[in-house]
Amino acid sequence: MPRRRRPVRSPSADTIRSRCSADLSDAAQITALIDQVYARFGRLDVLVNNASVFWQDHFPSFDLAAFDQAWAVNCRAPILLTRAFYERARAAGAQGVVVNVVDQKIKENFHRDHFSYTVAKAALGNLTQMLALSSAPVLRVNAVFPGLMLPSDDQTQADFEHASRASTPLARIAGPDDVASAILMLTGNAYNGVDFVVDAGQNLIRVDQDVLYKHRAPDSKH
Repeated sequence: MPRRRRPVRSPSADTIRSRCSADLSDAAQITALIDQVYARFGRLDVLVNNASVFWQDHFPSFDLAAFDQAWAVNCRAPILLTRAFYERARAAGAQGVVVNVVDQKIKENFHRDHFSYTVAKAALGNLTQMLALSSAPVLRVNAVFPGLMLPSDDQTQADFEHASRASTPLARIAGPDDVASAILMLTGNAYNGVDFVVDAGQNLIRVDQDVLYKHRAPDSKH
């Protein structure tokens, strides 16, 4: 008797949109967040440490409370999330992948802007290989280093488009889809402790301040 083929079912809206949330500046909520994920989905395969806080500040005038928040969200949270993931995966006899989202400026392209953000991201970028060594073989840990991605602060769309053309050798930026593709690639079994720059070559052009301020559209009122 011939078999009847069952139609392929698309993922439900609940599956696609389901999410767990936590305040990543609060260390107590981080383990609870991983517990939420396991309770809801039964497993965790990939952790992408993408959340961050970002604002303009400088040394030596930075605000200590703001610095502590940047450190907590941009560096401490990825470490604690990775630890919680590691402990759950090891207990289950499973394996997984962590991808840290850092910043191209950490690749020897530092400047004076966004001090608190940059300090935390620099620590995260340099911790990635240490975590890769410490977490293996339970977790593989990699990092992507994106460049200019979205308008920020007081940039107009014209400013952003001008900066996008002026800040890279390719006269264009890497977009969110490029970063997502890199993250997907880094989930492969052979990648561990890898730093992957996705910035259309932005890190090759040395700057003394953020392109947000360095490149304004010709008719910008700033």
